[in-house]
Amino acid sequence: INQLSYYDLFDTATGLVLLSAAPKQEQEKIFNEYRKAGCFMFPEFTSFDAAAAELERCRRERLCVRDKYRTLQWIAAVPVTRNGVTIAALGVSALAADATMPDRARMVDEIKKTAVLISNELSTIETTG
Repeated sequence: INQLSYYDLFDTATGLVLLSAAPKQEQEKIFNEYRKAGCFMFPEFTSFDAAAAELERCRRERLCVRDKYRTLQWIAAVPVTRNGVTIAALGVSALAADATMPDRARMVDEIKKTAVLISNELSTIETTG
């Protein structure tokens, strides 16, 4: 994880998607570094176990959606992969008051489709058959 994206790992949807692809040991190391440095995290991340549960959900669902603690903004992100390995995250955000549930579902659907297209272009695995 590069330095530019390092400081938003625990307070953005794209950050959580990127971090969810890392090994659990690395996740815990970064969590502890964040705590020590006093970096901002979503408020429910009071322990690594709490953060790890959310990271596992993001990894399993290949989607991170946040609006519970961001009263003004709704955010979502999905992974972009190269040959099955997460290399980036594609996100979308909207004013929470303006983004209806159908709008949110449409935006998530569109970023998922876009992430698949990008991932397919980046991947070099070829199949025959």
